[in-house]
Amino acid sequence: MSAKNIKTETQYGFEILWAETENYIGKLHYINPGKIIGLRYNNEKSQTIYVVTGGLRVWDSTSVRHFVDIEPGNSYHVDPKKLYRYSTPEDQQYPTVLMEVGTNISDDLTIIENISG
Repeated sequence: MSAKNIKTETQYGFEILWAETENYIGKLHYINPGKIIGLRYNNEKSQTIYVVTGGLRVWDSTSVRHFVDIEPGNSYHVDPKKLYRYSTPEDQQYPTVLMEVGTNISDDLTIIENISG
């Protein structure tokens, strides 16, 4: 296993790659308050996120009415080909922190709608 701790700036905040093997990766995502991560899906990658701090709203379709709010201490799984979009509360003082563990498949993301509120 490689413990790289590579930080990458993103439109929504930043992420840290903290684990990488041939089969899986581990990342921390810091999503700033009021940010929206656009609608997307992975072709083959499977991933599970765990909300460490902050609030997270997840949509799993193109409908704006079909969402779930995830509180700290809870997780959410994203299967391959499953649509998803994330947002964080605007009135939150600190970033939402997510821990992600997923299969290590690069260049697998398809972005349907690129929003970064």
